[in-house]
Amino acid sequence: MERLYRNITGESAEFSTFDEAEEAFLDVDWDDNILLEFVDQVKQIVEKGENRISETYFDIIEPDSISTAFLERELSDPAYDPDAEGEEKDGFEYQVADNGNIRGRYVYTDVTTNLTFNGEIQPTMSDGFIQFEIDPDKRLLIIKSTSVIDVQKARKYFNNKTSIDFAPAADYTTHTDGAVDRINNFLAEFHDGIPSDDQDVPGLLQVDTIKLEDTSVDSSDEEDEDEDDNGQQLENIQFEGHDIKNDDEVQSYLGDDSPWVIKKLEAEIYYEGDNFKVTIGTTSMMSYGKVSDSTDWQATSELSSMVREWFLEHLRVRDL
Repeated sequence: MERLYRNITGESAEFSTFDEAEEAFLDVDWDDNILLEFVDQVKQIVEKGENRISETYFDIIEPDSISTAFLERELSDPAYDPDAEGEEKDGFEYQVADNGNIRGRYVYTDVTTNLTFNGEIQPTMSDGFIQFEIDPDKRLLIIKSTSVIDVQKARKYFNNKTSIDFAPAADYTTHTDGAVDRINNFLAEFHDGIPSDDQDVPGLLQVDTIKLEDTSVDSSDEEDEDEDDNGQQLENIQFEGHDIKNDDEVQSYLGDDSPWVIKKLEAEIYYEGDNFKVTIGTTSMMSYGKVSDSTDWQATSELSSMVREWFLEHLRVRDL
Protein backbone atom coordinates (compact mmCIF):
# COMPACT_ATOMS: atom_id res chain seq x y z
CA MET A 1 0.00 0.00 0.00
CA GLU A 2 2.88 2.37 0.79
CA ARG A 3 4.35 1.74 -2.66
CA LEU A 4 1.00 2.38 -4.37
CA TYR A 5 0.48 5.60 -2.41
CA ARG A 6 4.00 6.81 -3.23
CA ASN A 7 3.60 5.98 -6.91
CA ILE A 8 0.43 8.03 -7.41
CA THR A 9 1.19 10.94 -5.06
CA GLY A 10 4.99 11.16 -5.07
CA GLU A 11 4.94 11.25 -1.26
CA SER A 12 6.31 8.66 1.16
CA ALA A 13 4.06 7.12 3.79
CA GLU A 14 4.03 4.28 6.30
CA PHE A 15 0.82 2.48 7.25
CA SER A 16 0.55 0.18 10.24
CA THR A 17 -3.20 -0.38 9.89
CA PHE A 18 -5.70 -0.48 7.05
CA ASP A 19 -7.53 2.50 8.58
CA GLU A 20 -4.38 4.62 8.21
CA ALA A 21 -4.07 3.63 4.56
CA GLU A 22 -7.77 4.28 3.93
CA GLU A 23 -7.56 7.75 5.48
CA ALA A 24 -4.48 8.64 3.41
CA PHE A 25 -6.08 7.53 0.15
CA LEU A 26 -9.30 9.39 0.96
CA ASP A 27 -7.25 12.58 1.33
CA VAL A 28 -5.82 12.26 -2.19
CA ASP A 29 -7.05 14.99 -4.54
CA TRP A 30 -8.54 12.59 -7.06
CA ASP A 31 -9.00 13.74 -10.62
CA ASP A 32 -9.49 11.73 -13.81
CA ASN A 33 -5.77 11.55 -14.59
CA ILE A 34 -4.82 10.38 -11.08
CA LEU A 35 -7.65 7.85 -11.19
CA LEU A 36 -6.36 6.42 -14.48
CA GLU A 37 -2.86 6.28 -12.96
CA PHE A 38 -4.24 4.49 -9.88
CA VAL A 39 -6.03 1.88 -11.99
CA ASP A 40 -2.89 1.29 -14.06
CA GLN A 41 -0.76 0.92 -10.93
CA VAL A 42 -3.13 -1.58 -9.34
CA LYS A 43 -3.20 -3.58 -12.58
CA GLN A 44 0.61 -3.67 -12.72
CA ILE A 45 0.98 -4.72 -9.08
CA VAL A 46 -1.60 -7.49 -9.42
CA GLU A 47 -0.35 -8.82 -12.77
CA LYS A 48 3.40 -8.25 -12.65
CA GLY A 49 4.53 -7.41 -9.13
CA GLU A 50 7.01 -4.86 -10.48
CA ASN A 51 7.01 -1.41 -12.00
CA ARG A 52 6.91 -1.59 -15.77
CA ILE A 53 6.03 1.02 -18.37
CA SER A 54 5.35 -0.35 -21.84
CA GLU A 55 4.51 1.85 -24.81
CA THR A 56 3.87 1.02 -28.46
CA TYR A 57 4.26 3.93 -30.89
CA PHE A 58 2.25 4.56 -34.04
CA ASP A 59 2.50 7.45 -36.50
CA ILE A 60 -0.84 8.95 -37.48
CA ILE A 61 -0.72 8.88 -41.29
CA GLU A 62 -4.25 10.07 -42.11
CA PRO A 63 -6.00 12.45 -42.09
CA ASP A 64 -3.58 15.16 -43.19
CA SER A 65 -4.78 17.56 -40.51
CA ILE A 66 -5.69 16.51 -36.97
CA SER A 67 -6.60 18.45 -33.86
CA THR A 68 -7.83 17.78 -30.35
CA ALA A 69 -11.37 18.63 -31.45
CA PHE A 70 -11.16 16.16 -34.34
CA LEU A 71 -9.92 13.41 -32.02
CA GLU A 72 -12.72 14.09 -29.55
CA ARG A 73 -15.28 13.63 -32.30
CA GLU A 74 -13.66 10.39 -33.43
CA LEU A 75 -13.53 8.93 -29.92
CA SER A 76 -17.00 10.04 -28.81
CA ASP A 77 -18.71 7.56 -31.09
CA PRO A 78 -18.52 4.84 -30.04
CA ALA A 79 -18.18 5.84 -26.40
CA TYR A 80 -17.99 3.19 -23.69
CA ASP A 81 -21.48 2.49 -22.33
CA PRO A 82 -21.34 0.69 -18.96
CA ASP A 83 -25.13 0.25 -18.95
CA ALA A 84 -25.25 -1.64 -22.24
CA GLU A 85 -25.25 -5.41 -22.57
CA GLY A 86 -22.31 -7.53 -23.68
CA GLU A 87 -20.16 -6.20 -26.47
CA GLU A 88 -22.51 -3.23 -26.88
CA LYS A 89 -20.56 -1.74 -23.95
CA ASP A 90 -17.36 -1.53 -25.98
CA GLY A 91 -15.98 1.90 -26.71
CA PHE A 92 -13.61 4.69 -25.74
CA GLU A 93 -13.24 6.66 -22.52
CA TYR A 94 -10.95 9.68 -22.60
CA GLN A 95 -9.90 12.97 -21.04
CA VAL A 96 -8.22 15.97 -22.64
CA ALA A 97 -5.03 17.04 -20.86
CA ASP A 98 -3.99 20.68 -20.45
CA ASN A 99 -1.53 20.32 -23.34
CA GLY A 100 -4.24 19.09 -25.70
CA ASN A 101 -3.20 15.45 -25.61
CA ILE A 102 -5.87 12.78 -25.31
CA ARG A 103 -5.49 10.25 -22.49
CA GLY A 104 -7.96 7.42 -22.58
CA ARG A 105 -8.67 3.75 -22.79
CA TYR A 106 -10.46 1.34 -25.05
CA VAL A 107 -12.85 -0.72 -22.91
CA TYR A 108 -13.86 -4.08 -24.32
CA THR A 109 -15.89 -7.13 -23.36
CA ASP A 110 -14.48 -10.63 -23.51
CA VAL A 111 -16.91 -13.52 -23.81
CA THR A 112 -15.70 -16.90 -22.53
CA THR A 113 -17.73 -20.04 -23.13
CA ASN A 114 -17.75 -22.56 -20.29
CA LEU A 115 -19.21 -26.07 -20.19
CA THR A 116 -21.12 -26.83 -16.97
CA PHE A 117 -21.26 -30.21 -15.22
CA ASN A 118 -24.74 -30.64 -16.69
CA GLY A 119 -23.39 -30.27 -20.21
CA GLU A 120 -24.81 -26.81 -20.69
CA ILE A 121 -22.89 -24.08 -22.48
CA GLN A 122 -22.62 -21.01 -20.28
CA PRO A 123 -21.11 -17.75 -21.58
CA THR A 124 -19.16 -15.62 -19.11
CA MET A 125 -18.49 -11.95 -19.81
CA SER A 126 -15.69 -9.83 -18.38
CA ASP A 127 -14.55 -6.28 -19.07
CA GLY A 128 -10.99 -5.31 -19.93
CA PHE A 129 -9.28 -2.14 -21.04
CA ILE A 130 -6.23 -0.94 -22.96
CA GLN A 131 -4.89 2.53 -22.21
CA PHE A 132 -3.68 4.92 -24.88
CA GLU A 133 -2.50 8.49 -25.40
CA ILE A 134 -2.71 10.61 -28.55
CA ASP A 135 -0.47 13.62 -29.18
CA PRO A 136 -2.04 15.54 -32.10
CA ASP A 137 0.94 17.90 -32.46
CA LYS A 138 3.36 14.99 -32.91
CA ARG A 139 0.79 12.93 -34.86
CA LEU A 140 1.47 10.11 -32.44
CA LEU A 141 -0.69 7.33 -31.00
CA ILE A 142 0.76 5.56 -27.97
CA ILE A 143 -0.80 2.30 -26.84
CA LYS A 144 0.21 1.68 -23.23
CA SER A 145 1.12 -1.95 -23.71
CA THR A 146 3.60 -4.10 -25.60
CA SER A 147 1.40 -7.19 -25.48
CA VAL A 148 0.83 -8.31 -29.07
CA ILE A 149 -2.75 -9.27 -28.18
CA ASP A 150 -3.48 -5.87 -26.61
CA VAL A 151 -1.89 -3.93 -29.45
CA GLN A 152 -3.66 -5.90 -32.16
CA LYS A 153 -6.99 -5.66 -30.34
CA ALA A 154 -6.71 -1.88 -29.92
CA ARG A 155 -5.37 -1.39 -33.44
CA LYS A 156 -8.28 -3.34 -34.96
CA TYR A 157 -10.84 -1.33 -32.99
CA PHE A 158 -9.29 2.01 -34.00
CA ASN A 159 -9.24 0.86 -37.63
CA ASN A 160 -12.87 -0.30 -37.57
CA LYS A 161 -14.40 2.54 -35.56
CA THR A 162 -12.42 5.67 -36.51
CA SER A 163 -11.11 7.33 -39.66
CA ILE A 164 -7.58 7.47 -38.22
CA ASP A 165 -4.95 5.62 -40.25
CA PHE A 166 -1.70 4.83 -38.48
CA ALA A 167 1.46 2.76 -38.89
CA PRO A 168 4.37 1.66 -36.64
CA ALA A 169 6.62 4.65 -35.96
CA ALA A 170 9.87 2.70 -36.39
CA ASP A 171 9.45 -0.18 -38.81
CA TYR A 172 13.01 -1.12 -39.75
CA THR A 173 11.96 -4.26 -41.58
CA THR A 174 10.48 -1.95 -44.24
CA HIS A 175 12.42 1.32 -43.77
CA THR A 176 15.94 -0.11 -43.72
CA ASP A 177 18.01 2.96 -44.69
CA GLY A 178 20.17 4.13 -41.81
CA ALA A 179 18.54 1.71 -39.37
CA VAL A 180 21.77 0.76 -37.59
CA ASP A 181 22.89 4.39 -37.30
CA ARG A 182 19.52 5.33 -35.83
CA ILE A 183 19.83 2.72 -33.11
CA ASN A 184 23.43 3.74 -32.38
CA ASN A 185 22.27 7.36 -32.03
CA PHE A 186 19.56 6.24 -29.62
CA LEU A 187 22.07 4.34 -27.49
CA ALA A 188 24.48 7.30 -27.58
CA GLU A 189 21.99 9.32 -25.53
CA PHE A 190 22.89 7.16 -22.52
CA HIS A 191 26.07 7.72 -20.55
CA ASP A 192 28.63 4.98 -21.17
CA GLY A 193 28.68 3.10 -17.87
CA ILE A 194 27.64 4.36 -14.44
CA PRO A 195 27.43 8.18 -14.47
CA SER A 196 28.97 10.29 -11.71
CA ASP A 197 26.76 11.74 -8.96
CA ASP A 198 26.58 15.16 -10.66
CA GLN A 199 25.33 13.67 -13.96
CA ASP A 200 21.55 13.39 -14.04
CA VAL A 201 21.49 10.94 -16.95
CA PRO A 202 20.96 7.19 -17.20
CA GLY A 203 23.98 5.01 -17.91
CA LEU A 204 24.23 2.19 -20.44
CA LEU A 205 25.80 -0.78 -18.64
CA GLN A 206 25.50 -3.35 -21.40
CA VAL A 207 23.38 -4.65 -24.26
CA ASP A 208 22.13 -8.13 -23.35
CA THR A 209 20.03 -9.13 -26.36
CA ILE A 210 19.99 -8.22 -30.05
CA LYS A 211 17.52 -9.80 -32.46
CA LEU A 212 18.15 -9.42 -36.20
CA GLU A 213 15.92 -9.95 -39.22
CA ASP A 214 16.95 -10.52 -42.83
CA THR A 215 14.82 -8.08 -44.82
CA SER A 216 15.80 -9.69 -48.13
CA VAL A 217 14.10 -12.99 -47.37
CA ASP A 218 11.01 -13.62 -49.48
CA SER A 219 8.95 -16.36 -47.89
CA SER A 220 7.62 -17.28 -51.34
CA ASP A 221 11.12 -17.82 -52.75
CA GLU A 222 13.16 -20.56 -51.14
CA GLU A 223 16.12 -20.34 -53.51
CA ASP A 224 19.31 -18.29 -53.23
CA GLU A 225 18.92 -17.57 -49.52
CA ASP A 226 21.38 -18.09 -46.68
CA GLU A 227 20.91 -21.40 -44.95
CA ASP A 228 21.95 -22.74 -41.58
CA ASP A 229 23.74 -26.06 -41.07
CA ASN A 230 20.44 -27.92 -41.45
CA GLY A 231 19.62 -26.31 -44.79
CA GLN A 232 16.94 -24.01 -43.34
CA GLN A 233 16.53 -20.37 -44.33
CA LEU A 234 17.65 -17.87 -41.73
CA GLU A 235 15.17 -15.05 -41.34
CA ASN A 236 15.84 -14.18 -37.69
CA ILE A 237 18.88 -14.48 -35.46
CA GLN A 238 18.96 -13.66 -31.76
CA PHE A 239 22.21 -12.99 -29.90
CA GLU A 240 22.30 -13.08 -26.12
CA GLY A 241 25.20 -12.55 -23.76
CA HIS A 242 27.27 -10.11 -21.78
CA ASP A 243 27.76 -6.75 -23.53
CA ILE A 244 27.23 -8.02 -27.07
CA LYS A 245 26.70 -4.65 -28.76
CA ASN A 246 30.21 -4.64 -30.28
CA ASP A 247 30.53 -8.40 -30.68
CA ASP A 248 32.36 -9.24 -33.92
CA GLU A 249 29.75 -11.75 -35.04
CA VAL A 250 26.90 -9.31 -34.44
CA GLN A 251 28.74 -6.57 -36.33
CA SER A 252 29.39 -8.92 -39.26
CA TYR A 253 25.65 -8.91 -39.97
CA LEU A 254 25.30 -5.12 -39.83
CA GLY A 255 27.52 -3.79 -42.63
CA ASP A 256 26.48 -0.94 -44.93
CA ASP A 257 25.07 -3.22 -47.62
CA SER A 258 23.73 -5.89 -45.30
CA PRO A 259 20.02 -6.77 -45.49
CA TRP A 260 20.00 -7.56 -41.77
CA VAL A 261 18.43 -5.04 -39.39
CA ILE A 262 17.96 -4.90 -35.63
CA LYS A 263 14.33 -5.64 -34.78
CA LYS A 264 14.73 -5.93 -30.99
CA LEU A 265 17.31 -4.80 -28.45
CA GLU A 266 17.49 -5.22 -24.68
CA ALA A 267 19.90 -3.20 -22.55
CA GLU A 268 20.75 -2.94 -18.87
CA ILE A 269 20.50 0.68 -17.75
CA TYR A 270 21.64 2.32 -14.50
CA TYR A 271 19.54 5.22 -13.22
CA GLU A 272 18.97 6.80 -9.80
CA GLY A 273 20.88 4.06 -8.00
CA ASP A 274 18.93 1.20 -9.58
CA ASN A 275 19.30 -1.13 -12.54
CA PHE A 276 16.60 -1.26 -15.22
CA LYS A 277 15.97 -3.24 -18.37
CA VAL A 278 15.15 -1.15 -21.44
CA THR A 279 13.73 -2.94 -24.46
CA ILE A 280 13.05 -1.47 -27.88
CA GLY A 281 11.37 -3.11 -30.85
CA THR A 282 11.23 -1.97 -34.48
CA THR A 283 9.07 -4.24 -36.63
CA SER A 284 6.25 -3.99 -39.14
CA MET A 285 3.76 -5.10 -36.49
CA MET A 286 4.72 -2.72 -33.70
CA SER A 287 7.50 -0.40 -32.60
CA TYR A 288 7.87 0.00 -28.89
CA GLY A 289 9.86 0.97 -25.83
CA LYS A 290 9.67 -0.76 -22.45
CA VAL A 291 11.27 0.01 -19.08
CA SER A 292 11.12 -2.70 -16.41
CA ASP A 293 12.80 -4.58 -13.56
CA SER A 294 12.57 -1.87 -10.88
CA THR A 295 10.46 -1.26 -7.77
CA ASP A 296 10.96 2.53 -7.94
CA TRP A 297 7.96 3.93 -9.80
CA GLN A 298 9.20 7.52 -9.92
CA ALA A 299 12.53 6.53 -11.47
CA THR A 300 10.77 4.12 -13.85
CA SER A 301 8.47 6.93 -14.99
CA GLU A 302 11.35 9.38 -15.48
CA LEU A 303 13.43 6.87 -17.42
CA SER A 304 10.43 5.91 -19.56
CA SER A 305 9.90 9.57 -20.51
CA MET A 306 13.52 9.79 -21.65
CA VAL A 307 13.27 6.53 -23.61
CA ARG A 308 10.15 7.83 -25.33
CA GLU A 309 11.80 11.17 -26.21
CA TRP A 310 14.94 9.53 -27.60
CA PHE A 311 12.96 6.84 -29.40
CA LEU A 312 10.91 9.45 -31.26
CA GLU A 313 13.95 11.64 -31.95
CA HIS A 314 16.24 8.95 -33.30
CA LEU A 315 14.23 5.87 -34.26
CA ARG A 316 11.10 7.32 -35.86
CA VAL A 317 11.27 6.80 -39.62
CA ARG A 318 8.84 9.51 -40.79
CA ASP A 319 9.15 13.28 -40.53
CA LEU A 320 5.58 14.21 -39.64
